Amino acid sequence: MSANPPGGVPRVVQRPRLAPVRRNLVRWLILASAVALVIWSWWAEVPPGSSASTSSTFTVNDEVVRVRRVIDGDTVLLTDDRRVRLLGINTPETKHPTLPVQAGGIEASRLLKELVDGREVRLEFDKNRLDRHGRWLAYLFRDELFINAELVRAGWSRTETRFPLRATYKRLLRLAEEEARRDRRGLWALTPVGSRAVDEAVESAASESR
Repeated sequence: MSANPPGGVPRVVQRPRLAPVRRNLVRWLILASAVALVIWSWWAEVPPGSSASTSSTFTVNDEVVRVRRVIDGDTVLLTDDRRVRLLGINTPETKHPTLPVQAGGIEASRLLKELVDGREVRLEFDKNRLDRHGRWLAYLFRDELFINAELVRAGWSRTETRFPLRATYKRLLRLAEEEARRDRRGLWALTPVGSRAVDEAVESAASESR
């Protein structure tokens, strides 16, 4: 405790105040940290863009692999023998054990072969990594190209959302389907009767795969 000065009046000891420059510096550092956190959060969920491209910066959920062959329009076999089912899409069947080859299935398989067969691709996983058949569930990217959305945009696949999907990718897939419907590509070029038949077949295949 400090001694009182003569006269018995207590002396008030004041804390040194931060200089204005130092106070402003602390405020700016706090603000910059908050802005950086907001930007990082936005970047982690930013949509790849309307052209079905995505950032080349990988995340912890990414894996670079090579496709050995295409099994059908929405499933590939990797060189390490894993089967990968493309998330968020459902193409007409070509190799279902109880269903005939469906309209558009061969075209979907052909397009997927052109896009990824024998190529190096990047897998990006979501909440569910495996389906009940033991297939890996993933978004596929070839360089900047979002393969799942390309199949939908070409009109040879429907969007399929029974598994949880990342909001940004779900939005991209829906936009791609709207574009295919509007321009009557692939399955949407069929007559209304044929289109309904394709809808029923795709729904039947989805129900049996659950």
